[in-house]
Amino acid sequence: MEEEIKKALDTNKEEILEAISIFSTHMDKRFDGVENRLDGVENRLDGVENRLDGVENRLDGVKSEIKVLENKMVDGFSSIRTEIAEVKREIIARIEKLEKRDKEDTDALSKNYLELETRVKKLEQQLNQLQTA
Repeated sequence: MEEEIKKALDTNKEEILEAISIFSTHMDKRFDGVENRLDGVENRLDGVENRLDGVENRLDGVKSEIKVLENKMVDGFSSIRTEIAEVKREIIARIEKLEKRDKEDTDALSKNYLELETRVKKLEQQLNQLQTA
C-alpha cells in the first residue's frame, strides 16, 4: 500500500508540476503579450512626445517672431508719434504766423480805410466849398 501511495503521490506530483508548467507557460505568454502592448503604447507616447516637442519649438519660434513684430510696431508707433508732434508744432507755428499776419493786414486795412475816409471828408469839404463859391 505504501508503494501505491508513493506512486499516486508521484503521479499527483507530476500532474501538479505539469499543470504548474503549463500555467507558467501560459502566464509567460500573457505577460509577453501585455509587455508587447505596453511597448507599443510607450512607442506611441514617445511619438506623441516628439510631436509635442516639435509643436513647442514652433510655438517658441512664433513667439520670437511676434516679439520682433511687436518691437517693430512699437518703434514704428514711436516714430509716427514723433512725426505727428513735429507736424503739430509746425501747424501751430504756421497758425500763429497767419494770425499775426492777419492782425497786421487788418491793422493796415483799418489804417488805409481811415486814411481814405479822411481824404473823402476833405474832398467832400472842398466840393462843398466849390459848390458854395
